[in-house]
Amino acid sequence: MTNGTTHDDGTAAATATAGEVDTFGIGLPPQWVRFPLDDGRAFDDLVRQQRERLVAEAQLTRTASRRFELLMHTVRADCRRSNVRMVATMTDTFEPDPDDPVLDGDGADGDGSRRELLSAACTIAVLDRREMGSDLPLTVSTMVVALGREPRAQDGAEVTNLEPAAIEQLPAGKAVKLVRLHTFEPPDPTVQRPKMFVQQFLMPIDDGERAAVVSFATPTVEHARALGELFDAMMSTFRVFRGDDPTDPTRPAST
Repeated sequence: MTNGTTHDDGTAAATATAGEVDTFGIGLPPQWVRFPLDDGRAFDDLVRQQRERLVAEAQLTRTASRRFELLMHTVRADCRRSNVRMVATMTDTFEPDPDDPVLDGDGADGDGSRRELLSAACTIAVLDRREMGSDLPLTVSTMVVALGREPRAQDGAEVTNLEPAAIEQLPAGKAVKLVRLHTFEPPDPTVQRPKMFVQQFLMPIDDGERAAVVSFATPTVEHARALGELFDAMMSTFRVFRGDDPTDPTRPAST
């Protein structure tokens, strides 16, 4: 299976043989922006546009700026992976609650103009069963057991399960849901360790030869509960398509 392409309708397609899933679709809220997967210059331009928009809208706190860079670092790494079919992000700012504790020495200027960042990313990827460490076809029953174990560190991040791995019935089929917290080493030992709330759904496809992996992540961990509900709602729109299936998200999903 080769790298996928992202269409204007929000679907991501990949070259596949007959009977295999070749296209994925998911509903993105209006604030979300899809990132180019195979054009480094276009990616850098889009990151710069996002940063300039945030700066023009408000003066971000140092914590918010670090969170933006952490999210963009994660997105860049995802875009460079050959098995990724789609990457999209949401970035917005909000007025922090004056009663909330100030983090890392952040604070408003005299006019109280500093703002916090609300941001998240969505990634659709495909892993084959060998990449998942399985010699047998993938099923939700075997995956929920394997993924329910204590996770190992990933890319230098400490990973903690926030909820037990669980099987969920979605419109597109059954999937294993993971809810985890990734904690990174800080670039400066004097600041807090950056954290990322991650919610993943892994769905066996192609008779268990592969799994579609839909990942949502946000560095705004204090709003993880509300964002987790948004991620669940977005995942309810996820669809897979094969062959001559109409790529219409309002139609029943392929089985």
